Amino acid sequence: MAHDWIFADIGNTATKLAWTPNLSNKRPWSRQWTWSKEKHDWEALPTRRAHWLVASVQPRHLQWLLSTLAERRPRDSTQKVVLKDIPLRVDVKQPSRLGIDRALSAWAAWELNGKQGPILVVQIGTAVTINLVDDSGVFRGGLIFPSLKLCRQILAERTAALPDISARQKKPFRTKTLPVIGRSTEEAIELGTLHLQVGGIVNAVQRIEETLTKAPTVFASGGGLSELAQWLPASFRRESDLVLRALSMLAKSRQS
Repeated sequence: MAHDWIFADIGNTATKLAWTPNLSNKRPWSRQWTWSKEKHDWEALPTRRAHWLVASVQPRHLQWLLSTLAERRPRDSTQKVVLKDIPLRVDVKQPSRLGIDRALSAWAAWELNGKQGPILVVQIGTAVTINLVDDSGVFRGGLIFPSLKLCRQILAERTAALPDISARQKKPFRTKTLPVIGRSTEEAIELGTLHLQVGGIVNAVQRIEETLTKAPTVFASGGGLSELAQWLPASFRRESDLVLRALSMLAKSRQS
């Protein structure tokens, strides 16, 4: 029976969705949108029966989606992607604990780079991960540290006087380089955490590059990319939705 496809990337902060009626289209999907914790626009979904291909790092959010789908869209089918579904060799300690988002984004970058390595994938979400795929296409591991939003929330939660600016609407800086002096407490937090993020990412990438015999292609992706993109090196290849791209690739590989 014919059906549409919906790809779902369930993160800790939001769920990214992408829809396509036909996997033979050149574009990976026809429409994309994001659900926050508070807002779920079910009316925006296609009316036709759909098969959901789901990647999740948040078990509670996944369970909510599955139970709600059973109630609201009983004709739909779902599949949760697990590590063995991804055609990526993995060489890490405790591979069962590897985040599915890390594996999917690494595989998507490997495919998009013509299966040429080494590759570094900087994934910016609730956490920032930097992952290495070597020149043989093997996932070797990487680094994890708190995101911009999480750093700002922790400062507010663990101090008596510092405000929480994590949800504040901010005007983007128009300078070519990231300013270094904040003229208010809020600006000092904003700039300090930006320098922490950008400096941490750039330094980590440089240190990893020093361990390699060949210069890697560096991908940058994730929901938090837009806040940092203008300060990251121009050599970084920006791909905003590597996890969704990987889900689309998986669907096409199974249909072929």
